[in-house]
Amino acid sequence: MAESLVFFCFGLVILAIFIEREVLSPSFLLSASFFIASINLFLNRKNWLFYSNETVKLIFWSILSFELGCIIVKMFYHRKDNSDASVQDLMIQREKLYLYFAFQFIFYMAIVIFLFRTTGIKASLTNLSQGVGGYYNGVQSGTISGLPSILNIVQILNVSGVYYLIYTLICIKQNDKKIPMVLYLNILIGVFGSLLTGTKTTFFMYLIAFVVIYIFLKGKNYSRIKKIDVKSIVEMILAVFLLLISFKFLTNLQGREISNVNFIDTLSTYLGAPIKNLEIIVNAKPNVFESFGAQTFSNTYDWLYGITGKINFHVTNMYQYNWIFGKGLGNVYTILMPLYVDFGYFGSFFVMFILGIFCQYIYNNAKFKRPRNKVNFRIIFYSYLSFAIIFSFFSNKMFEMIFSRSGIYFIIGLYFFDFFFRKLYFKKRSLENNNVIS
Repeated sequence: MAESLVFFCFGLVILAIFIEREVLSPSFLLSASFFIASINLFLNRKNWLFYSNETVKLIFWSILSFELGCIIVKMFYHRKDNSDASVQDLMIQREKLYLYFAFQFIFYMAIVIFLFRTTGIKASLTNLSQGVGGYYNGVQSGTISGLPSILNIVQILNVSGVYYLIYTLICIKQNDKKIPMVLYLNILIGVFGSLLTGTKTTFFMYLIAFVVIYIFLKGKNYSRIKKIDVKSIVEMILAVFLLLISFKFLTNLQGREISNVNFIDTLSTYLGAPIKNLEIIVNAKPNVFESFGAQTFSNTYDWLYGITGKINFHVTNMYQYNWIFGKGLGNVYTILMPLYVDFGYFGSFFVMFILGIFCQYIYNNAKFKRPRNKVNFRIIFYSYLSFAIIFSFFSNKMFEMIFSRSGIYFIIGLYFFDFFFRKLYFKKRSLENNNVIS
């Protein structure tokens, strides 16, 4: 069955290329990520005993439904000519960048202090990696509840600020203007600060955002996206290889190295294992019905349960850590597990079809609709959405990041930082003043 899955996923990649031969198209991002995961599953097929024909059909028809949704939008979307579109200069006062850097520094220092106090580890720079690893393990085991609400909200909103500055950095670069060091520092502290809680999700979100925004703005005409060719495929393979190398480095940096588990096994828990975990659920045929979309919108239900305490918002946690022959499979199940549990086979196909329409519509808007101001929020949002599409092979990012309070916070954060960086002036000054960058 693993061989069949690789074959079908490869066919879906080919179909995605026929739909739209662009490296950033939603259909290509989704099918390519599942294809890579299926290859890793194939390499582990003997150890994991993957044999479920039902799981293969669920994955194939779900991705195909997503691609059909993309085709529908392609057929009926009215394109606009953006041949004269250009990347706009952005004006930001240096004082604001210094202020934002100070804010981020204080914020991440607060997180560091919280980590040391919570884990009981002696506070020092040399113990930071141990503190991060101890905090992460405590959260996973349930002995630590996580960041305080205020730090958690600020952390979510700060993601918008880093995305905004990544977009600003690329705009300045494309207009051949000098990039101030404080802009680099703001992005770097945001990127590496995202590793302090022991996860790598936000770190990779920033990397993908940088690549997506860069490809959109590279030609100074964001409707012309890089086409899929031999060169682009080689570049993607090299990028995946570099990500795999950085994965082990980041794991060690975060103090999360697990004894008696080699790098290949650890990597497999993040690539092919989610599909094997999905098979476990499909074979179990769970009959769980608590509320509409309880597993799909579990993050939202957990949040509502936390603030209301009402039992009807309490959701059964199905994300259990699985093992096979003494090797860990992790506790992630692809986006299809919650869809399958909540809506069954045909419901999963329908939801993926709707997601395909949504993602392709956002993508087309980013390409063909002119921004209302100098900042193209549609491109920034699609760079955020791209991560959820790519990592659908891994977990339920679409309903954790997009159709959730995190998605609302992200949009609010973008407009807040746009107001702060571009529209709020501490004092009037000429745009030619050296304290203003563009």
